[in-house]
Amino acid sequence: MVLLQPFTTTRTVIDGAFRKKNLALRTEMEASTCVEVKRYVANAIGIGIIHNICLEPEDNSRFRNVNLENVITHPKARLIYDPST
Repeated sequence: MVLLQPFTTTRTVIDGAFRKKNLALRTEMEASTCVEVKRYVANAIGIGIIHNICLEPEDNSRFRNVNLENVITHPKARLIYDPST
């Protein structure tokens, strides 16, 4: 899993949401920005979670994404992955 660094508000929310659902996260890489998360996912390091607003139109051809609103209600998050891996 490629996630934002632990000191970010988004990461705190993600960790808390997964903990609340009794789900464990296995972090492979931590990134400073959503752009870095997308770069790591594109380089097949893992799957990532980013803000909904970080997805740009061209990302629809690069990644598949899954809405995580049932797990993370705010910020609206998407799990992204490279369909070729």
